Amino acid sequence: MIFTFFNRIFITIFGLCFIAEATFAEDRFTGSMLKEEIIAQAQKSGVQVSPFISDHKIFYPCKTDLIIGPKFDTWETIQISCTKPYAWNLVFRSKVISTGTPAPEGDQEQKETFIYVVFDRPVQKGTVLSAADVAQVANFATWIPGAFSEKDQLIGRKLAQSVPKGAPILARHLTLNYAVEKNTIIDIVLTRSGIQVTGKGIALSNGQIGEIISVSNLSSGAKLKALIKNRRQAQIISKQLN
Repeated sequence: MIFTFFNRIFITIFGLCFIAEATFAEDRFTGSMLKEEIIAQAQKSGVQVSPFISDHKIFYPCKTDLIIGPKFDTWETIQISCTKPYAWNLVFRSKVISTGTPAPEGDQEQKETFIYVVFDRPVQKGTVLSAADVAQVANFATWIPGAFSEKDQLIGRKLAQSVPKGAPILARHLTLNYAVEKNTIIDIVLTRSGIQVTGKGIALSNGQIGEIISVSNLSSGAKLKALIKNRRQAQIISKQLN
């Protein structure tokens, strides 16, 4: 009877120890599990790493979230800590594969998008663009070389070709919007001693406001130098010598 009683006690204690050990073993981390935890934590900081840990090695158990971070301000040395069921610390070496922008919070991956200016309606060749012609759109998934991203870069520019609605505006779509165009009739102004005389002339070259071009006086045929003051208007500054 005594032998049977002690046998029962022994079996009970052994069984409890076995259950505790089994539970304890279930809470332990393998090397591959620690690797996954380290890689995921490093990615949140925008770093890709390859920890030097054996996949099959068994490590301490942990009942709370692991505390993982670089030990010396670099992910080449990584420290892992736990506080329950008892405190422990481990240090591992790791290879840093790449660094970049920290990963976004949450499970959903965020994809980069690009903002471009597009035509709000079909626009014909020769049109001088206004704010009503263009709009900014932010849902482009790819980078488009030569595309404009700011509306202010386009107001007043002239189209070199017709472009459909919704198309991103590219540099090749535009031409210089000259204030004065070659072979067009413009107003020419001559000022002498406070007296202003206005006439007509033919522009002999293209030009922007502030540029000096050659013009031919429609009345006399004389070639003059003129400073462009406004659209289709220039101020005579001297007679051009042939």
